[in-house]
Parts: sequence; structure tokens; C-alpha cells
Amino acid sequence: MIRVVEEHGPYIVIAPGFALAHARPDASVTRTGMSFLRLASPVAFGHESNDPVRLVMALAARDDETHRDALASLATVLSDPERRRQLDDAQSPQEVLEALRAPEPRPGTRTGTGTTVPAPTGSVAAQRPPAGEGRRTRAGSQPTVASKGLLLTVCGNGVGTSLFLKNTAEQVLDRWGWGPYLAVEATDTISAKGRAKEADFIMTSGAIPALDAPIVFPYAQNAVLIGFLSSFAGGLVALALLGTVLGPAFGLALVLPGLVPHFFTGGAAGVYGNATGGRRGAVLGAFTNGLLVTFLPALLLKVLGAFGSENTTFGDTDFGWFGILIGNGAKLGTVGGAVVLLAISAVILLGAIVFQRKVVDTGWDPAPARAAASGTLAGSGSSGSGPSQARTEQGVAAQEYPLIEPPAGAPLPPASLGE
Repeated sequence: MIRVVEEHGPYIVIAPGFALAHARPDASVTRTGMSFLRLASPVAFGHESNDPVRLVMALAARDDETHRDALASLATVLSDPERRRQLDDAQSPQEVLEALRAPEPRPGTRTGTGTTVPAPTGSVAAQRPPAGEGRRTRAGSQPTVASKGLLLTVCGNGVGTSLFLKNTAEQVLDRWGWGPYLAVEATDTISAKGRAKEADFIMTSGAIPALDAPIVFPYAQNAVLIGFLSSFAGGLVALALLGTVLGPAFGLALVLPGLVPHFFTGGAAGVYGNATGGRRGAVLGAFTNGLLVTFLPALLLKVLGAFGSENTTFGDTDFGWFGILIGNGAKLGTVGGAVVLLAISAVILLGAIVFQRKVVDTGWDPAPARAAASGTLAGSGSSGSGPSQARTEQGVAAQEYPLIEPPAGAPLPPASLGE
């Protein structure tokens, strides 16, 4: 958990002034338990909106089920101003336990486990307008799709934060009277990816998912496949050259083509090659990537030494060319190596500045044919629940998704959040 916080920031600061120190359940936990700490002096964890922290609670859970139940109960406590005040002012363990003890749920609302308490006859929750009646509509001709009745809340590390988002969303839905009509489920990023098409919305706590090369894959799926196959073919050709010519002549090791780097970097090379040079660009760009992914590690090994000793797993081309330069620079000694490292860094920085000013800022478009293709898509129209293409003022295609209708039979939501 400490390592994850150091790498990804203070994700454990889940509410104003409150930090929940938790990690995924594992076999090291003998029984589920919580510990509570109130700091005499608040501590800043580095969170933009929830610092400083005065209350810290640690959670250890044996399995996913108890982990979820404990977090769901705690989320209910933190969302209740009165019970949160009790935690802030508690002077004894008994008062802490009293604040954490779940009160009797109100009719028409959901409990910490997600079940809805039946509402009595005549209550607001029981009086729903029939499906399709009393529903707000939006002006314009933008298409709509029926609600799937599911909202997913997502946590980047397990399901901790997602349960607090789930609790908040359920409170809002219950206030609108939508509780019985829209299910809210807490999940992690992997599960949410597989279930994205089942949900109307996916909520996260302001986290920014990190993704490199695959971010461009949806723009040209066929080019991804062409790029992967071409890159892998380049790797096989490079392997044959290493085994028959370069290896015997220069003592270079054989580097077997790995499927993972060829798929990710080769697929990205296919997308960019297709955008700048069409089909030939996709094939040639990815094939060149396959050659580099194989040749550069073989040259890098001349710097590192024996493969078995270093046990290095080779990946992208930037790992290879940069390692070769730094490794050869290190042979000059401590001072010489530092000078080489600074010189390489200066060249890269200067090159990036010049490219930005001379090329990017002048309106350069690496794929001028994209605008024409986008116009074709925009003119073709779309139907169904999928996204449609529309041209922006800059000529770049923007996706317009159909509006999601309110759940069938649900009452009107307030016109604004202030109601």
C-alpha cells in the first residue's frame, strides 16, 4: 500500500479530512479488522481537495466480500454529517463504535449492502408515474437510447474508492426517487472495462487512467492488426539476419521476437503509418519497428554484458537506443558519464522545443487526409445506439453519443442540483 501511494498519490484520502489506509485482501490477514486514529495535528497527504487529514482508519480484510461490506458501511458513516461529527468528537473507543454502528434504515432508501428498504404505501418512493409519462425531454433531434439501468463506480486500486462513490450516487438517486430503477455497482478498472457496454455511466473519483500506445488503437483497428503482423515479420527477418550474418560477424546475441512489444508498439506504428502514408505506411512503419525492436536489444547487450547475468527483459525501442547511448557514455567514468547524460538530455530537450515551435505550433498536421475521411463519416450518418461522427470547427471528427433516457417509470429529477 505504501508503494502504491508513493507511485499513484494519496488515493487513500477519500473524504475531507479522512484517510482510509487499505489494500487488497490477501492471505496475510488472519481476521478482518479496523483501527482508528485521530491526529492531534492534521497532516497534509498531498490531496488537492481533502487535505489536511485528521482522521485515519486502517482496514485489513480476509476476503473480497468482507472487504466490500466494511467499506460500504464506512462510506455510509462518512456521508452522514451527524455520524461524521461523532467520529470527529469521539473521546473513547465506545463512542467511536457508537458512531460506526449502523442506524435503522429509512423506508425507501438503500442499506450498506445495496438492498432497498420497502417504502410504505403513499410515500414518495412508492408513487411513480407510469413509464414514459412526466419525463423531461431535450430540445433538438439528437437521438436517445433506453437506459440499461446500471451505473458503475470505479476505483483504480481495488474497490475502495468505488464504494464511497457508490454510496454517494445511491444517496442522490434515492433523493430523486430513482433508487429502485437504477442499480449502482462498485468495481475495479479491470472489471469495469469488461462491463462498460452494460452500463449507462461509469464514475471515477477524478483519477486519470494512464495508457500509452493503445490509446490510438480505436482510431484504426485494421491498421493495428496490420502493424502487429508487419512488426512481427520484421522481428523474424531481423532474427534471421542476427543468426546468419550479424551474430557470427559481430558477436551479437539472438533476440527472439516478443509478442507483447510487437503488438503494442507495432500496432501503434501501424496506426501512425496508416495516418501518414496509408496502407504502405502502416506496413513499412511497423516493419521498421520490428527491425528496431530486435536489433537495438542485441546492440544493447554489448553494453550490459551477458543476458543471463543481467536478466533484462527487452521491450520498446526507446529502451534500446537510450540504453546504448547511456551505457557507452558510462564507460568514460563517473564524470564523463555524467557529461554524456547531460548532453543527451540537452539535445533531446532542445530538439523537442524546436520541433514544437517550428512544426507543431505552425499548424502542422501529420495526417492531412484525416479531415476528408472524417467528413465522409460525418456525411454518412449513423443509426442505433452507437456514436456518430460530427465535424468540429477545426475539421477534426468528434463523436456524438445518443442521450440516455431516464429509467422507465422513474419520477422527474430536479431541474438543478440545488433543488
